[in-house]
Amino acid sequence: MTRSQTTIPFHNLTFHDDLPKLRDVEKRLTNFLKTTRDNAQRTEIEAGRMTDDDRVYPYDLVDDADKQRIKGRAIWFLERQQAATGMQHLSAENRVRLTGLRGGLPVARVATEHEADEIGTRQLYTEHARQSARQTVTQWTSFTPRLGPFLLSD
Repeated sequence: MTRSQTTIPFHNLTFHDDLPKLRDVEKRLTNFLKTTRDNAQRTEIEAGRMTDDDRVYPYDLVDDADKQRIKGRAIWFLERQQAATGMQHLSAENRVRLTGLRGGLPVARVATEHEADEIGTRQLYTEHARQSARQTVTQWTSFTPRLGPFLLSD
């Protein structure tokens, strides 16, 4: 039997599970705003343009209006991220089907000539069955495909 030796990348897709969550983006933006404003206050205090009594405490640095703007920007960011995944046009069912390709496709090594013959035979039979099913559907002879005789020749 063939054994998988390595995987090759098959796609350049970002899956929905790999995207950040809304609350994580909001938290990151809120922390950045708090840190920026706190550093600006420290700089103003060190420069002497602000006294320590005028300082705004860290829990008051971000008000409700800031939180609303942060939420809007986080939503906008996530919408752009989802659009960049390349999977936005797919249905949920098709997205689930693609998750099997997440790590790439396995490349199999054929160890013996016998295995190569088995793979070739399977491919021939699959093609024969597909063509028989297609012929049955186009001729409307029955609802089940009729497989004609299949002879492997050398």
